[in-house]
Amino acid sequence: MPVGTSSIPARPGRALIVDDSPANVRLLERILGGLEGVETHSTTDPRVALELFTTIRPDIVLLDLHMAPLDGVALMAAMRDALPAGGFVPMVVLTADALTTTRDRALAAGATDFLVKPLDAVEVRLRVTNLLATRALYLESEARRHEVESRLAEEEAARRAHKAHVEKVAGRVRTLLSDGGLVPVFQPIVSAETLETTAFEALSRFETPDGLAPAQWFEDAHEVGLGIALERAAAVLALGGLGWFPPEVQLNVNVSPSAIVDDAFVDCLDDVEGRRVILEITEHERVDDYAPLVRGMNRLRERGFSFAVDDTGVGYSGLSHILRLRPEWIKIDLELTTGIDRDPARRALARSIESFATETNARTIAEGVETESELAALRDVGITHLQGYLFGRPEVADHYVRRAEPRALVELEG
Repeated sequence: MPVGTSSIPARPGRALIVDDSPANVRLLERILGGLEGVETHSTTDPRVALELFTTIRPDIVLLDLHMAPLDGVALMAAMRDALPAGGFVPMVVLTADALTTTRDRALAAGATDFLVKPLDAVEVRLRVTNLLATRALYLESEARRHEVESRLAEEEAARRAHKAHVEKVAGRVRTLLSDGGLVPVFQPIVSAETLETTAFEALSRFETPDGLAPAQWFEDAHEVGLGIALERAAAVLALGGLGWFPPEVQLNVNVSPSAIVDDAFVDCLDDVEGRRVILEITEHERVDDYAPLVRGMNRLRERGFSFAVDDTGVGYSGLSHILRLRPEWIKIDLELTTGIDRDPARRALARSIESFATETNARTIAEGVETESELAALRDVGITHLQGYLFGRPEVADHYVRRAEPRALVELEG
């Protein structure tokens, strides 16, 4: 019957034709030529068909059932074995034998479909079109499966890496807590008016071989769930410094918002004279629910403790944060202090913070003061207390105790 040449839309793909009759091969090439996007490869020698199969990696195979010296059943088996596990390439058996037993034998051997000679061109094209669509769906499914498997493998690798990191960091923090290496140091806070030392801020020095900065130690500890334990250890050591200083000198101790609401941390403050301690709420931790934090602060206020909001102007220490906490002290970050003597905008902002503090019955501490001109500018805008290298670096307690009086380390003219 006429083959016809009209084009039938089909999925693009590669077709392998295997038939020991050259006439049949030419016929199939003409039939498949009517399918747009289908690339045909063919052979009349079944012995080279397997090599072609593995080389061109066809999307569909059309093969004769009765061939010599290798019949279609044996060839299909070899092709199936060459596929990766779970692989799928549709295989259409072509034969003039229309017996049901022949059909069943071909299908049992792995044939996807069965066409009886003489071939009907329209039927061949429709079958091939449908099977190419099935092959395309399979490839899409495999691509998605590989994508999912790849993503899961990446997530698992990331999970394992994170677990290893957590275990390493936790081990390092636990070793520090058990073996020592955490040393409290103290930096003076002075009255802007008299330059007398009114308080010391307790800081932590980590004498460990890894050379990590203190902020990194605390960040790592919080990441692995040991942050409050490390804060507690640092606070206990720092509070031990109270005995080194005169009773009128206060001690500023850094605490995170989560520590204030943690019973184990608060317990370490039980035997401390609250009026001598200012708890500086650090800025590195976001507060999502202020109610528990404010309740914890108020309970400590009842015991005489007061509070400072640290590093105002950076991190989470915005005006909304201060309004919610109502601290007794507002610390101005060194980012604002540095160069304030040369920058009218910095002076204006510092003056507004001081005005806000006055209206809310709070006092101010400017951090990072290093020059006499910065000192003069801060006095001019009304800042009440100062801290920085101009008055002393963080040192162990007896460095300052050896002095006859807890005064500033420099005497400057007002």
